[in-house]
Amino acid sequence: MKKLKWVLAACACTWVLAACGDDETEENAGAEQPKETEETEESDSENETNEEEEEAPEEELSVDEIITKSNDAMNDINSYHMEGNMEQTITAGEEEIPMDFEVSSDISEDPYKIYQDVNAPNPMGVGRMSMEQYVDEDGTFYMYMAEEDQWLKAGADYTGIDQLTQTTEVSTEEQLELMKQSSENISVEEEEDRYVLSVDGSGDDLLEIGKEFATMGTNTEAQASEVKQMMDAMNIETLDYVLSINKDTFFTEDMSIDIDMDVEEGGETMSFSQSASFTLSQFNDIDDIEIPQEAIDNAVDMSELEQEMGTLE
Repeated sequence: MKKLKWVLAACACTWVLAACGDDETEENAGAEQPKETEETEESDSENETNEEEEEAPEEELSVDEIITKSNDAMNDINSYHMEGNMEQTITAGEEEIPMDFEVSSDISEDPYKIYQDVNAPNPMGVGRMSMEQYVDEDGTFYMYMAEEDQWLKAGADYTGIDQLTQTTEVSTEEQLELMKQSSENISVEEEEDRYVLSVDGSGDDLLEIGKEFATMGTNTEAQASEVKQMMDAMNIETLDYVLSINKDTFFTEDMSIDIDMDVEEGGETMSFSQSASFTLSQFNDIDDIEIPQEAIDNAVDMSELEQEMGTLE
């Protein structure tokens, strides 16, 4: 994160200065000055005051203040829409493993429900697959596999599902808090209607920030621990993280992260490159998310499916 401390700009006390100017004018003019002249001077003074007030600079917010205001605003949101995409490449020797996915999500907070449409590479290695996913208020997960024309479901206690809501949400609160803790490494640029916060770390600071961002995408504590151990052996080449915050609402509207790093293990070097971006919109404007009746009636339980596959083996 770029080192930049914002200082609050003092607002010019134009009305007070103008009032002092009026007093000096009246004292120097004397009591016998014509009334018309006094009125003209007062009018000119008022015009100057108005012009000075209009030209007074807006108060600049510090990094901490922007993040705090945004965190408070995001905590009050009941629902929102999210569009995201991620591209990732892992290179080990001559082998290169690319992966990318696109996601479109509706998320409501009370009750907590999720709908999302995911397009990702087929894990079998052939083509791509589209998945329609829902999570209801009880944490039950439903997924429609378009290629198989089949609904699957899993309870909240199914491995990994109980953590889905934490990862799907792309918690803006966690990211904002992380940025606040490292505010000395953040730069702020003002665009017409938004604040753009940029992270650019170096050395140990960069590594720690990278660890935190990387573990935000893990489903379990075990996975998070594994990622941290892996990153302990990593050398982060670049880390660019940008957060766009609306000036009026202080809602987080865009997030993007680009990270390149490599790790040496057993004499071999593995490189990891990831680029991800997310756009948030329709704040507090998402209708109730309903699980399709077809899913409720026909979904195959993933635990039962695993047992059947185990029996076949």
